[in-house]
Amino acid sequence: MSAHRQEELASLLSEHFPPIDHPLAYGSGIFHQPGLYATPPSPSRRSENTGAHDGPMLDFIFPVRDPVAWHRENMTRNRTHYRGVARWFPARTIAACAEKIGAGVHFNSIVPVHHKQQRHVIKYGVIATSRLLRDLCNWSDLYLAGRLHKPVLDLRTNTTNNTTNNTTSTFTLDEGIRANHRSALFTALLLLPERFTQRELLAAITGISYTGDVRLAVAAEDPKKVDRLVEGSRGELDTMYAPHIHEAIHTLGVLDREEEEPEEEGIYRQRTPHCREARLELLTRLPPGLIRATAAALGAEEKEVHELDTARRIAAYGARECAAAVQAVVRGLVRRSSVKQAVAGLVTNGPAVALKYLANKWRKGGIGRGNQLQL
Repeated sequence: MSAHRQEELASLLSEHFPPIDHPLAYGSGIFHQPGLYATPPSPSRRSENTGAHDGPMLDFIFPVRDPVAWHRENMTRNRTHYRGVARWFPARTIAACAEKIGAGVHFNSIVPVHHKQQRHVIKYGVIATSRLLRDLCNWSDLYLAGRLHKPVLDLRTNTTNNTTNNTTSTFTLDEGIRANHRSALFTALLLLPERFTQRELLAAITGISYTGDVRLAVAAEDPKKVDRLVEGSRGELDTMYAPHIHEAIHTLGVLDREEEEPEEEGIYRQRTPHCREARLELLTRLPPGLIRATAAALGAEEKEVHELDTARRIAAYGARECAAAVQAVVRGLVRRSSVKQAVAGLVTNGPAVALKYLANKWRKGGIGRGNQLQL
């Protein structure tokens, strides 16, 4: 992604939207996914004749301090972005639907935006900064946190503000994103066998947020999505997870990297399958809610006990039992949040918009199935 393109996207947001704490861009419109669209991704433009868009939609996450105030101002400026009954809802109702029904985020999808003589098609999700931070650190929903396991483009400018209104935490979103990456790596290690490649590690991390996703159940997602993400964003993923892999090798001692031949994929060997202490090292670094839910899945949970004691009981199980329990908990989290978000979208945007969005996903998934990635 060139600096010029990054500046253009930041300019689009600052011109068309109220202030955003920490705007992020993600998805195939930003990062290339082989076999879907041209290289590099070109801006999605809507045809004046057919209304269809011929490229990847530009996806954004808008963390804001006060979603009610933000929606109120945005509806004054961009009421047509809100579809179905949401257009007539007060801002407080839109924010409440996202918070109480969905996974904390309200999406406006398939929105045409004119900027610098180009007509882009975008999707943006608005979420309270404090709610996003909780998801990043605790995996309370594993919804946007899951999307942020993959590369995102930071679109902050000098006028944006990277703070949180959560008075119980001094974490910034930058710190929350790093904690989220760390949790994803350690979760993936618990799910992987003794030996694996860097590619397999990145695929395990990237696949966490798709395990149990309702979109896969209705064929609304490309079945080769994980492979495309790893292939298209390999450099970014390597960079994102390098410090956490270094920690696993040099600080925790749960992972070793075998000597690799030139131009060959490196092989990792981990101690987790054979060593309870290694499993404990990883478990204690998972989000607290995930530790408790895994213990419950194994029948090892006790009330009012510190997470360390809970992690010790989980680690006492074999590697297979531990991995199966973690995977089941992650699958359940992702399924619940994806269903909740789908229901919230139906309530606020109506079935017509939901079907139009699904049709676009089906078309995109069809492209993916028709262009099988050769790995």
